Amino acid sequence: MCGKNIQGAIAYNEEKVTRGIAACIYASRFGLDADQLTLKDKVNRFDRLIALNRKIKTNTVHVSLNFHPGEKLRQTELIDIGKHYLEKLGFGEQPFLIYNHFDAAHPHIHLVTTNIQSNGTRIDLHNIGRIRSEVARKDTEMIFNLRKAEGEVTPEVANRPEPLRYGRNQTRKAITDVVLWVLKNYKVASVPELNAVLRSFNVVADRGSKKSKMFSRDGLVYSIINEKGRRMGIPLKSSRMRGKPTLKYLEAQFRVNGEFKKAISGNTRDKVTASINRHQPSTLAQLSDNLKAINIELVVRENENKVVYGLTYVDHEAKAVFNGSELGKRFSPAALQVELLANGKAKGHESKYSTYRVSERAIETTGKSNNMLHELLKPETPSGSTSPGDRNKKRRRKKQRRL
Repeated sequence: MCGKNIQGAIAYNEEKVTRGIAACIYASRFGLDADQLTLKDKVNRFDRLIALNRKIKTNTVHVSLNFHPGEKLRQTELIDIGKHYLEKLGFGEQPFLIYNHFDAAHPHIHLVTTNIQSNGTRIDLHNIGRIRSEVARKDTEMIFNLRKAEGEVTPEVANRPEPLRYGRNQTRKAITDVVLWVLKNYKVASVPELNAVLRSFNVVADRGSKKSKMFSRDGLVYSIINEKGRRMGIPLKSSRMRGKPTLKYLEAQFRVNGEFKKAISGNTRDKVTASINRHQPSTLAQLSDNLKAINIELVVRENENKVVYGLTYVDHEAKAVFNGSELGKRFSPAALQVELLANGKAKGHESKYSTYRVSERAIETTGKSNNMLHELLKPETPSGSTSPGDRNKKRRRKKQRRL
């Protein structure tokens, strides 16, 4: 809902406008009607406000309002609903844009605005998603006599595919349904990020080895995998699937999703940070369990030697996937392991720091954290005692003095 990249939020919606699956239906406090504004007009209006207070990093509000498929709402009604919701949220006096999206079975609109006001002060975003948005939603439902969201099964949840089992599903249709559902609902910006979500459905996208013809020709196949991640059955070529989710198609989506992710990454980072600070986990397994409680899945990427080389955070609430580096240095494998080791040592169970190892190269990239890691891993020596290396140095100094 909140982010740091107003351009990314606008780009996400405008890309869909270009494709004919969305329309900018209202612009408030822009001086022109929505259909008279250029992309530059929209970005510049927000940029001028944001420039008034560069100290505020989280400066973007991007909201999606989803309605029940049974709701038949005219464009004028959608505009009134969007305006009322933002008014109740505290953004009625801010410039904002309303986009109507047509790419789902249920009607929904996207609202884009900023929390930087014309005097340079900010509108407080604390609890905006968890508390204030709920109050605004319930009031909007009552005023416009809308189907209440509470107790309803959303179209997304109702249509969510089940994890596949080789031999139990019709392979072509089952894989296609999973892939298209994930691409529609999640914002991913690379094939590994896509696989972070697909694996939860026992599906994987594969480009082949870097030396293969398939890789050199930008080919892509999808397969069902078992519980050990092993591919089962005959791979399904992307070019032969419904919707044709080929690499060329995906790369176009990745570019758009990358901008959108920048706009919402701050919210995911704040949630992960709050979880780490609260629970102070000492292993990746503990961290994973803590994050599951807030609907974030931690995917640990490791090689055949069980060395961790990457961490991916799947935010199922925001429907987006982030590599650790996208959230910040603290969330990269090496830096995070340093923090976990420190937590473990503080709790007095050094032998249970972590069940994973981090590559030396990853450790080196953490700068000062590298020294801290070596300090944590260095065997402790009893007070007053010396290590073998220190004793050898003393012997050499004594010999030199005797000469």
